[in-house]
Amino acid sequence: YLIGLPENVPRIDHSDAIVVFGLGVMALSRAADTFSVDALRRATAEDAPGVSGEYTWPIRAMWVVMVTIYFAAGVTKLVTAGLDWITSDNLSNLLMLGPVTGAPLTELGQAIGRHRMLSSGLAALPLTIELSMPFALLSTVARRILVPCLFIMQAAIRVLMGPGFTEFFICGLFWIPWGGLTSGSRRL
Repeated sequence: YLIGLPENVPRIDHSDAIVVFGLGVMALSRAADTFSVDALRRATAEDAPGVSGEYTWPIRAMWVVMVTIYFAAGVTKLVTAGLDWITSDNLSNLLMLGPVTGAPLTELGQAIGRHRMLSSGLAALPLTIELSMPFALLSTVARRILVPCLFIMQAAIRVLMGPGFTEFFICGLFWIPWGGLTSGSRRL
């Protein structure tokens, strides 16, 4: 309820919903079995939980949440603007307004916004990434390509236009194969 209150004023923050979904998934999961003060008290390996679906579904659920959010953003762009999202001055205008609507880290966004063809070409990239995100759920190869592209896109938005989407970067930690980092496995 408190997270939704700021939406009652003339301001929309895209990052709020993922926090609610993430907290809901974690509340229903058994995350405390391995990541809690109680887990630190376990002295023997026999007490540690094993690998099972009980511990992997929250990660996959967050993947689905993130993919749904990004895919919906891409579909919304197509439904509301169609190919005009790419061919019009839309991104050029957004880049030029960056210092007014946000706090971009550089003036590079305005420099790009002055060149319509460059802005149009750049507009095609996020749309392509967003619409391709469902493949990240189906293919390890697609996941290895799309997830880094997604976070490069988010970083570029921060640098060029200002919005930080910090919550999305934090939820991006769900895509990192933590078990593979510690056991030497390379699965993602």
